[in-house]
Amino acid sequence: MTNYDHLIGKVLEGRYRLDAYIAGGGQANVWRVTDLQSGVSRAAKLFEARLNTPSQDIERFRKESLLLANLKEHRNVVQVHDGGFDNILRAFYIIMELIDGVTLHDFIANRTKTEAANDRVPANGAANGDGPP
Repeated sequence: MTNYDHLIGKVLEGRYRLDAYIAGGGQANVWRVTDLQSGVSRAAKLFEARLNTPSQDIERFRKESLLLANLKEHRNVVQVHDGGFDNILRAFYIIMELIDGVTLHDFIANRTKTEAANDRVPANGAANGDGPP
């Protein structure tokens, strides 16, 4: 049981049902949600606005939402579908493509030192002197 279990089943803006808490960070939490219009599972990033939430934090989340929404389709960027503010939950949200798998934190933690070192070697072999001058 998490501190967020009481939110399971709540619906954002009458459309996105909170199904499962995925992970949390410094300012926001990510949920698996169901789009009740299409039946598709998505990810929702929720930033709960409290009375003492600094205005610059709210503005930062708003800017992130706009930036993500304006990114064009790219294989390394999740697709953003929607965003807004839910008055009942008092939360800003971004609805994104849901990608099943491990979190970035777990991915990095489970890598070997050799795998991490290989990531830092340029593809052209320049680190070991095999690359072009």
